[in-house]
Amino acid sequence: AQPIAATMVDEDGAPSQPAEQLEAEEGYIKTAANNYVSRSASIHGSRHVEIRGKSVVRPGAVVRGDLGAPVRVGRYCRVGDRSVLRPPSASLPDGTERRLPQSIGNHTSIGRDCVVEAAAVGFSVLVGDGCVLGKRSVIKDCCRIEPGTVLAPDAVVPPFSIVSGSPGRVVGEMPESAAAEIPDRSLGEYAAFVKERREEELSAR
Repeated sequence: AQPIAATMVDEDGAPSQPAEQLEAEEGYIKTAANNYVSRSASIHGSRHVEIRGKSVVRPGAVVRGDLGAPVRVGRYCRVGDRSVLRPPSASLPDGTERRLPQSIGNHTSIGRDCVVEAAAVGFSVLVGDGCVLGKRSVIKDCCRIEPGTVLAPDAVVPPFSIVSGSPGRVVGEMPESAAAEIPDRSLGEYAAFVKERREEELSAR
């Protein structure tokens, strides 16, 4: 399916132009906030999806903003190939369910083939390939989720934790330097991605 343009937010907090009005680059749609959304990604309910800027949504990724709750993605984030961002559901006392908002903090990287139903993923979190972040889970800042980890519903991961296994458990601690190193890494990865896109555009001319 063709991707549906997300509602993008500029750095000053104002909504950006619809992607249909923005520059289209080979394989990706580039927005006014300098997000790159793959043409093979699917963003549903775009009015309820915010991507704050300079983030990359990779091929086959799915963002579900059509389920009755917003999805908010920070700056310098990456949503990996074929990964799914889905707002979590919660049961109410009357037996009905409602969807909760989902937030992904700045400088956070979601690997390939992940299913994310967490309520909140903090700043500078590294999520490996093939992870499942269970419904309503909360991952605090500067954590690393090892590939293949399955995090239980309602789990809370403390800051600077390394988590692995099924169910996911804290197996180590990130160094304090991660608070600076992970943002630096995300800026470098974004710059490299943009450079690659420009080189591809030039070679196609």
